[in-house]
Amino acid sequence: MENIAKNVVCLNDGENFGYVIDVAVDFETLKKEGYFVVEKETDTEFFVANEDVATFGKDVLIVESSDKMKFFDLQRDCIIGKMVIDEDGNFYGYVQNIFFAKNKLEKISTERCEIVAKNIRQIKKDVVLISFSHRRRASKKPDVSNDEKYEEQMPNEGQSFSPEKISLDMNFYVGKIALEDVVGLNHEKIVGRGEKITKNIVQKAKKHGKINELFFAAKNSKKI
Repeated sequence: MENIAKNVVCLNDGENFGYVIDVAVDFETLKKEGYFVVEKETDTEFFVANEDVATFGKDVLIVESSDKMKFFDLQRDCIIGKMVIDEDGNFYGYVQNIFFAKNKLEKISTERCEIVAKNIRQIKKDVVLISFSHRRRASKKPDVSNDEKYEEQMPNEGQSFSPEKISLDMNFYVGKIALEDVVGLNHEKIVGRGEKITKNIVQKAKKHGKINELFFAAKNSKKI
């Protein structure tokens, strides 16, 4: 991901503080406000504002001092993981990455396609609502990776497309056996195949933005 999992280094003492877990975005203006960072020693979340970032490089985010990190104990509302739909109810996948140009949202990408910011109409609790000018989808296409045609990303005419609602209820997961590995940021394993899911595992999956993967790893499993 372009913005996620970068290491965070503090210049004053050279400490590798932790890593970026999420980007703070103003859903009205689509401007980047800063970054959510997890301290590697304690798994505690912190927020660092744009103006407190000295350098945002390809692999590392640098701040002048750890004093710039503000403890964050509220629920994050991020774009990553939200369902993307248009005004006709067509499903475009779940947001996997977000891209910025000069702190302004440029585009989002899902497992199906890329969508430029001008086609984003609203960002709500669970969904990103998109639309295309004058409904001329053949000429107003979202950018699609791998040179795939736009029409191939859309459901076929008459096809039923009902994405599953991802459960956020802790009780759904706890006690089930993961049917596949779920890996978080910085390649940290959240749960291994055959491992029993605990409350700590669910909390870590949410923190890493991997609750979707945990849901599919657990949905056909029985509790033990």
